Amino acid sequence: MFRGLAKSVKGDTIVEVLMAIVVVSSTLGAAFATMDRGTAGTRASQERAEALKHVETQVEMLKTAISNNVVSTPLPPDPFCLYISTSNDIQVAELPGLANGDLEDSEDFSHYDTLADPPPGNPCRKGSIPGNYNVSIIHDGSDTFTARAHWDNVGGNQRDRIEIKYWASL
Repeated sequence: MFRGLAKSVKGDTIVEVLMAIVVVSSTLGAAFATMDRGTAGTRASQERAEALKHVETQVEMLKTAISNNVVSTPLPPDPFCLYISTSNDIQVAELPGLANGDLEDSEDFSHYDTLADPPPGNPCRKGSIPGNYNVSIIHDGSDTFTARAHWDNVGGNQRDRIEIKYWASL
């Protein structure tokens, strides 16, 4: 009774099934790879925006410190950063051992993380700032200040940097 039915029903061969699995797997793999690149790009944009926020905070504190005569002149020859002390005053934290050129030209920032700890509450150093950013201000000796942030990029294989130049009459 089922002999005639079995001859008329045709199924897929094992080769056709394997080819379908390969096509579906390739499509899914490409979709995941694209999604991963998009996620990394989004994270890199978030890190850059966060670094910009930290640098802008340094510039705003510098503006306030200069207008309220908090910053002493001459400013430190080494890079420095500003922080809010426990008494809500703006303080200058020097970053000794870093000449201006060290931050501009060097791609090895390992020495930046081994400096003596600045005062508590100081937002200058990696670990003190969420996201592991290093923040500094460099005064060129005239009226120009360069506020910078350095951080390990989203892949962790290199450093990224953002900087803002600020001109202030002292």
